[in-house]
Amino acid sequence: MKTQKNQSMLRAIAIPFLLAAIGVIWHFARPSVALKRGSDEPETVASSRTKTADRAASDPTRDRRRQESIALASQKWYEELLEKYPQMKPTFRDVPDEKNGFLQFLLLAESLKAPKLSEELFDILRGRSPWDSGKFRAWLEENKDYRDQILRIAELPDQSIKGLDLGRLFSCSRSCTEFGIILSGSAHLAFEEGDREAALRYARASISLGGHLTDIEAPSMLGAVIAAGYNKLTARIQ
Repeated sequence: MKTQKNQSMLRAIAIPFLLAAIGVIWHFARPSVALKRGSDEPETVASSRTKTADRAASDPTRDRRRQESIALASQKWYEELLEKYPQMKPTFRDVPDEKNGFLQFLLLAESLKAPKLSEELFDILRGRSPWDSGKFRAWLEENKDYRDQILRIAELPDQSIKGLDLGRLFSCSRSCTEFGIILSGSAHLAFEEGDREAALRYARASISLGGHLTDIEAPSMLGAVIAAGYNKLTARIQ
C-alpha cells in the first residue's frame, strides 16, 4: 500500500514537470531572437532584418531544421522516460472535440480574428491601473460575442489533451491570459451594476476556465500559472 501511494505521489508530481520541461524546450527552441556573433547581447527581430538577403533567405530552412531536431530529441526523451517510469504515463480520456474545454480554449486563442485588449485596458483589468468601468463597458459593446465565446468554453464540463500538442499553449499564452481577465472584468462590472447573479456566473466561469488548464491528464507548469492568475483576479472582485 505504501509503495502504491508513493508511486501515485511520484506520478502526480512528476507528470506536470516532465511535460512542462518538454514544452519549455520546444517553446524556446523557436528562434524569436538570435545572438550576434562575437557578442553576448541578443539581436532583436528588427535588427536581424538588416542582414543580407542571402542570409535572411537561408534562415527559415536552418531554423526549421533546428526546431525539428529539438522536437525529435524531446519526443525521444519523453518516450524513454515513460518506458523507464511507466507509472508516470497518463491515462487519457475520450472527450468529443466540441465538448473539450482545453481544445476549444486553444482554438479560440489561436484564432486570427480574436480581438485583442489594448495595453491600457489590459493593465486596467489586471489591476495595474485604476478600475475604469466605462472603458471596459465600451470594449464589451464591440466584443460581446467574443466574451460570450469565452464564457461558453469556460462552462464546458470536461477537458482532455489526448492527441494534442502542449506546445500550442506556449504559442498563444498572451491570448490565454486575456480570457480569464475578460471574465473577471465582466464579473467586476456586473457586480458594480448590481447584477449579483451575473457577477457570480462570470466569477465561476473564470475559475472553471483555469480548470481546463489544470484538470487535464498531464497539466503543464504554464497552465497552472495562468489558472492561478485567473483565481487571483477573481478573488479581488468587490
